[in-house]
Amino acid sequence: MGDFAVNVAKSYQLGAARGIFSILSAMGISRAEFCSHIGRSINSLVLKHRGDLDRNRLIIAVQRLLKEKGFYLGEVTGEFDDATSAAVRQYGIAGGPLYSELVDSLRTAASDSEHKTRWVDQTPEYSFHICGLRKLFPEALFIHIVRDVGSVVRSMLNFHRVAGTHLVANEEEAYKYWLRTVRACLKAEEAYGPRAVYRLRYSALVGKSEPALRSLLDFLGEPYSAQCLEALSERINSSNVPPDFKSDDPATDSAIVEEARRLSAEIEQSSQSTEHSRAAADELEANFDARIKYLASVR
Repeated sequence: MGDFAVNVAKSYQLGAARGIFSILSAMGISRAEFCSHIGRSINSLVLKHRGDLDRNRLIIAVQRLLKEKGFYLGEVTGEFDDATSAAVRQYGIAGGPLYSELVDSLRTAASDSEHKTRWVDQTPEYSFHICGLRKLFPEALFIHIVRDVGSVVRSMLNFHRVAGTHLVANEEEAYKYWLRTVRACLKAEEAYGPRAVYRLRYSALVGKSEPALRSLLDFLGEPYSAQCLEALSERINSSNVPPDFKSDDPATDSAIVEEARRLSAEIEQSSQSTEHSRAAADELEANFDARIKYLASVR
């Protein structure tokens, strides 16, 4: 999904800045009604195409397996055509060792594509757009994964090892980016409370995985399954940082480093508030409206 949701939020701001809400207001359509309707349409569209994409990827894997075993002679298209269906049957008759798993996977994919009710996306940029995203998706839930700043900085500086591009230019920029995103998430926690924004410690996720996942799934309203732990069998969100890598650039402003480390320690030692703040929510709303006015002034 990449930055899809962020771009949606920005488009929402741009539309508001260009006066669309004044037109809707004249028709008796409220801002909240309009935005939530757009959000529901986007949600349905994403769910449908995500299910189709998952099914397509599975069929491609099946076709490649059958082609490798000599049961399928057609092109790898991702479409479950008659030739693919016949190859699956022949594979089963021949006693293919993965036949039952293959059929179960195809059945599950067909069912899931019709019954998916939510989608998940991740990118640090969401931290800055939670107010706007909540307007489009009023029932959206946000997970704030907290990790010590030192580990995050080292990961950002080695991001190019897995992505091929640099996430930040230098160590100081990494510390500043961490400060901006974390502060934005903390403000959202304060504004909307633990029913909308959930703080999850990275250390708990990798060190006490089962209780951490149970608590997270309770927040999401989803049942726990032991299979959830399988995704944590390998290091998550890793930039393959070399063991001997050190992030101690002498050009980095020491005041920025100290500020980030102090905030990181404070978060690790404190718990998320059980309440939400109307004042904090009003502050985010005011910032959002200010952004709209700014966009309206840009020609």
